[in-house]
Amino acid sequence: MVFGVRRIGKGIADHIQRDGNGGKHRRGEQKLVPQAGLAHENAAGLNQKVQEILANYEMPDSVTMTTGGEMEDMAESFSSLMLALAVALALVYFILASQFESFIMPVIIMMILPTSVLGSLFFLPVFGFKISMVALLGVVILVGTVVNSPIVLIDYIKTRRETYGENKNTAILNACPRRVRPVLMTAATTILGMVPMIVDSGEGSEMMKPMAIVMIAGMMISTVVTLVFT
Repeated sequence: MVFGVRRIGKGIADHIQRDGNGGKHRRGEQKLVPQAGLAHENAAGLNQKVQEILANYEMPDSVTMTTGGEMEDMAESFSSLMLALAVALALVYFILASQFESFIMPVIIMMILPTSVLGSLFFLPVFGFKISMVALLGVVILVGTVVNSPIVLIDYIKTRRETYGENKNTAILNACPRRVRPVLMTAATTILGMVPMIVDSGEGSEMMKPMAIVMIAGMMISTVVTLVFT
């Protein structure tokens, strides 16, 4: 039964519950379960505020605290997402290695990933969002999409060197102007596909917007890096 309700912060109320045995368990322990209702804060942001409050509170030696519920689920999901990211990186590398018949070329192409991924995450606060599981899911998808533009350009550079016998610098100078349109169209198809998720204002649309922002920002950054710095 609930025996107390109190405010612990702006927009946050917790209900402290005790079980039917008066809170006593097998080892004579008592268990209090604060259940927080979220008003205008996501679970990660709320957990950070709670941890800041508890950091200034001296916990008795006989009292221990654990975090459960949505935060526990998020921790498990984060581990699974990191595994998915590692698998995605490995698959992209081996596919590129088989395509270019080289172990070095995939590394060169995938060097665009850190710039695109980090740059896309920096765009989230600009639009009022924080890094979340949905945004990190966009990062996993981004691993397989940002390499498309470099592939289009580098593959044509390789083709010119093999077909016309051009040296590296000449092949780059001849390939870049001829591959601007394909690179832009490759990026535009992905970016335009994410636009409806940005402009949608229906129920539940706010949850998917961070992923769309990450995808669009990552593709824009990778396109600029590919065309300007390659």
